[in-house]
Amino acid sequence: MQTKVFKKGDIIHKSGDIAESLLLVVKGSVQINIGNVNVELKKGSILGLLESAGAPYSYDYTALEDTICTVYPFTRFSDVDKIVEDSFSTCDVLITAFASTMVSLATKYRRMRKECDNVFNTIKSSYQKYKEICSTYNFEIQSFPFLETTSEFVPSKEMPDWVSDFYDQLEIMPKEFKIGYFSAHTSLVTATLWEAASHASLYLSLCDQLNSYANESLAAYFDTSSGDIIDLYVNLYTKAKSSDAPLYIYSDIDNAVNLFFNGLAGVSFVSDAKLLEKRDYYDSITEDNQEITEAISDSGLDEITGSLDKILAYASMDEAEEERFKELVSEYKMLHDKNSLDDDVRKLRNDLAKYFFDIYEAAIVSAFESTNVPTILKMFFYFGYMDEDLVGKENALKLYKLVETLEKSSSDTVLTAYDWLYKIYTGQEEPSKNEFELTYPAFLKEQKSSGYITEEMMERYLNSNKEKLRFELRNFFKLGLKITSPRPTTFCPILSDHNIIKPLEDIMVTADAVMNNWDAIRDIDYSLFYRECSLQAPEYGIAREPIQLEVFPYVVLMPSIGQRASLWQETSSVRRDSRGRIVVPIFANEDLLSLQMKVAGDFRWELCKRIQGSRWNDVTDRSLTSEYFDYLQFYRKNSDLSSDAKEKIRNAITNAKNSFKNVFIVDYIIWLKYESGGSPRLNKVSKAILFTYCPFAKKYRDKLKSNPMYADIINRHEAMCAKKTKGLELHYNKVAAANDGRLPEEIKKYIEFYSL
Repeated sequence: MQTKVFKKGDIIHKSGDIAESLLLVVKGSVQINIGNVNVELKKGSILGLLESAGAPYSYDYTALEDTICTVYPFTRFSDVDKIVEDSFSTCDVLITAFASTMVSLATKYRRMRKECDNVFNTIKSSYQKYKEICSTYNFEIQSFPFLETTSEFVPSKEMPDWVSDFYDQLEIMPKEFKIGYFSAHTSLVTATLWEAASHASLYLSLCDQLNSYANESLAAYFDTSSGDIIDLYVNLYTKAKSSDAPLYIYSDIDNAVNLFFNGLAGVSFVSDAKLLEKRDYYDSITEDNQEITEAISDSGLDEITGSLDKILAYASMDEAEEERFKELVSEYKMLHDKNSLDDDVRKLRNDLAKYFFDIYEAAIVSAFESTNVPTILKMFFYFGYMDEDLVGKENALKLYKLVETLEKSSSDTVLTAYDWLYKIYTGQEEPSKNEFELTYPAFLKEQKSSGYITEEMMERYLNSNKEKLRFELRNFFKLGLKITSPRPTTFCPILSDHNIIKPLEDIMVTADAVMNNWDAIRDIDYSLFYRECSLQAPEYGIAREPIQLEVFPYVVLMPSIGQRASLWQETSSVRRDSRGRIVVPIFANEDLLSLQMKVAGDFRWELCKRIQGSRWNDVTDRSLTSEYFDYLQFYRKNSDLSSDAKEKIRNAITNAKNSFKNVFIVDYIIWLKYESGGSPRLNKVSKAILFTYCPFAKKYRDKLKSNPMYADIINRHEAMCAKKTKGLELHYNKVAAANDGRLPEEIKKYIEFYSL
């Protein structure tokens, strides 16, 4: 066969030339040119397969680099068989090359289609927004002829949805699989090539149709001298200025115009000069109104107006899905009772929730990869805010200012949901357990065992921070948000004014507030976050020794308004020194200290269960849970309890719906609030158990020593502490002597623990 060599930039075939040969690219690459669409053909591609034998070439073919081709005669379709026969031993190269071409064509078509749809929808939505503003402020709506004569792009024939997925998979299919299938017979290769050629021709035709639509229909809009969207907004602005319209209208107009220009920025077929001309025209009318500009700027209205559009644009949602979500939000705004239990309202809330979590996931990944996150997006991430009308402009402005307040209060222990998810995304922390108590690795192992993923996928997911983030968002974040919401039965994650019953600035939870409350609780129950752990310090001659170590759980501020905090997990791994996770609403309708006391009791109980394992309720192995379980289970036979005390216990168990843990939590709160101050509320049995495992700090013990109800247990506790301190000092004085008087900080705190 004849071989031809082409230099970079050579025209191999020109549109209009007669197609008399097929060229197999054996080295280099070639570009097809159709209008402003360029497609690269790599090694293994067949030039001319998109043409008809003996007919003029439809496209230009240009060498992108020095290229070598083998020439075959082309008089009929079956001539392709000769190329396939000659290249059958490397049939995978032919298939991969054409699959790559198809992937490139599909990508270019989707980009062009998206660009055209975006331009049309930007014009359409801008006019819709114009009509909404006119209706809101009672101004006459002007007509817009362009939308009466122009519609969205409709192709003559649409490409089936499966086509692009097919070539995506064909391109990345392992070489051995391609050879195993296509080497069975040449007809398999030939049929696939012709099918691909048919699809390629359709893609090229669709690209040509889009070119015509863009240049003839859409681009024509920007060449008109009248009937322009900007003219409509300028006229509305002028009418508002001459009337007593409220300040909000100027912000609404300005944001609508900005969204219009932002939607058209970077469009290939829209002249930048034309856009700049229109922008200058609008600015020339509006920028001289200094008084209005300053009033809007000072109020913050220009930032919050159009929040939903800004958030959706940042998340880069599919346009159809974006429009659907906007429709749902509008429908939600119109509801008279957003907490209705009617089926249609319940479905609306569920649909909104699904979209919310998808948008949150898309937006937060973009934010993590950005160096500058807009304040509106922070409001979304921190508070679940999406729309200024849904919360009311006054509340939206408060939220805008509260972002700064929140960020000034920082802690490594108390994190916003955004900061917590960033720790997962960057690998600083492992994902939380899911609702079935499965860790991320255990979940993947179960998925593999069930056949949902392969061994290779499991290994890839185990090391993928993006997959870990997705797991955290779909489990901890999603369920944590629902748990901390006002009413789980009417849950909707989007912040709305119907849930705002107190001033937002008064109920916002900050890191400082949480840590101050932990200090207040630890001031009474000093051992709350201590647990026995192992210390290894070979540099001090310490191989492994048990110590008491204080480990704070993470507190994650969920973007919700509610009155419930919840312990998600008491530790994050099998290690005792790993940190637990607690969820708290970022806006707490209830007293925050009370919420933290309750979750502290829950933490006490669950941590003990974790440490004790299967013997958590076995009283022969004494612990907080086993003794409390035994006390509540057999209270009727306990001779140390009066009849009145037994009746109170019976009522407490009934009120707690037979949950012994919940009875303990109520008693623990009483222990902190009243018993620590010398106000007796608990019976002597529960009092003894609580003092044994949740002893008061020294300053409270000193005040209670004179109380006969506490004298004995306090004296026993302090005797134990003194004995323990003496033993530790004797032991670690030897360690210090061998290390020039030095001891690990953990050991120093361990010794101090028994004097707290």
